[in-house]
Amino acid sequence: MISSSAKSKRTHNPIRHIVDNLKPPSDHPKKLLNLALGDPTVHGNLTVPSVVTEAIQDLLASNTANGYLPSVGLPAAQEAIAKYTSVEGFPVAAKDVTIASGCSGAIDLVLSALVDEGDNILVPKPGFPLYQVITQSLGGSVRHYPLLAEKNWTCDLEAMDALIDSRTRAIVVSNPSNPCGSNFTAEHLRDISAIARKHNLPIVADEIYCGLVYDGEFAPMFVHSGDVPVISVGGIAKEFVVPGWRVGWLVIQDKGTGKLNEVATGIKNLSQIVLGANSLIQGILPRILTPAPGSADAISLEAYNARYRGVLRDNANVVKSAFVNTAAITPVVPQGAMYAMLGINMALFDPKIIPDDAVFAQLLLQEENLFVLPGKCFNLDNFVRLVTCCPAEMLEDACERLKAFCARHTIA
Repeated sequence: MISSSAKSKRTHNPIRHIVDNLKPPSDHPKKLLNLALGDPTVHGNLTVPSVVTEAIQDLLASNTANGYLPSVGLPAAQEAIAKYTSVEGFPVAAKDVTIASGCSGAIDLVLSALVDEGDNILVPKPGFPLYQVITQSLGGSVRHYPLLAEKNWTCDLEAMDALIDSRTRAIVVSNPSNPCGSNFTAEHLRDISAIARKHNLPIVADEIYCGLVYDGEFAPMFVHSGDVPVISVGGIAKEFVVPGWRVGWLVIQDKGTGKLNEVATGIKNLSQIVLGANSLIQGILPRILTPAPGSADAISLEAYNARYRGVLRDNANVVKSAFVNTAAITPVVPQGAMYAMLGINMALFDPKIIPDDAVFAQLLLQEENLFVLPGKCFNLDNFVRLVTCCPAEMLEDACERLKAFCARHTIA
C-alpha cells in the first residue's frame, strides 16, 4: 500500500464526525427545516444584489478578465479592498492586501505563514472549527479561550492570558462571531490587544461578517489595537450572498511598524502555490466594494444591505421572543452575523435519553425534521446553533418545533 503524507493524516475536521451522524428521516410528515448550514443562498429569500449581477455580466461580456493574475491579486481589486477596509485616520495600503480563494483560503495562508510544528494558536470557544483543522494539519495545536455566554460572548481575558506560552504564535479573534453572532465593543478589543501586547503576539482578526452587524456599530480590530500588529481576514461570501464565488482576502495591518514584514513575505510566497483567486470575481471588486458615493450603484447596495440586516435583526427578535416561557432553552440574542446560539438546560432532560447536545440535535432531527448543529461542533457543550438568514416564517416554525420537542422530553 502506498502511504499518504503525514500532513494528510493530521488533517481531520471534527465537525464531520458529528454532522455525518445527523441523517434526516426519509419519510417524515413534516417538511425538513435545515437551519444548520451557514449559506445565505439556500432558502431563496436572500439573492445576489442586482449591482453584483450586473457587474459580473458586464465584465464577462468585456472578455477582459479571463487570464492569470498576480498571485496576491488584481491590483485594482487590492486597491478596492484597501479602500473598503480603511477607516478615517487608519488607512490601508493596497500592497498590504492579499486576495485568496475565499476567506477560508485567506485563513490558510495566514496560519501557514505563522505556524510551525509544535506551535500553538489561541482560538475562541465556541468558534469556527477551520482554525483547528488547519493548525493541526500544519503540525501545531490550538488552545481554546472561553467566550462568556452570560456576557454576550465576550472573551474570558484572564483565561486567554493564562493559555499563552513560548510557542504561541497568534490570538484569533472572530468578530462578529460564527457561531455566536456577537459584536465586540471598542473597549473589549483594546482589552484583548493589551494581552497580545504583553506577550508580543499578533492578532488574527476574522471579520468576514463585518458588514452584517445590526445591533450597534462594527469596530475593526486594527483601529483599536494600538501598536499590536493585526492580520484581518474577510471576503464577499456572506455580505453579498455569494459563498460559492470563493474570493476573500487578508490585510496586513501593522501601522507601518514592520513587525509583520517577514510574515507578509511568507504569505506572498505561499500565495504562489495556488496562483491566485478567481480572476472574474476579482475584476468586479472595485465596482461592488467602492462605488462612487451617491452613485446609483452605491444607493442600490446601501439599500440592499439595509434590507439584509433588517432580515437578520427581525429574525434575532423572533428567536428572542420565541423562548421567553421555555425553561429548557435560553437563547443568547445575536448582534451580528447570521447565527444564534441556544443554551440547553440539560438538567431538565433525562440523561439516559438525551445525555448531551449531540444527541439532542439528533433526536430533534428524527422527531421534528429540524436540522440544527450541536454546540460540540464548535467545542461548546449544551448549546445548539441555528442560522437566522432564513425566511421569518421558517424560523418561527423551527422555534415551535423546538419547543414541542422540549415539552415532550423535559422531566421537571
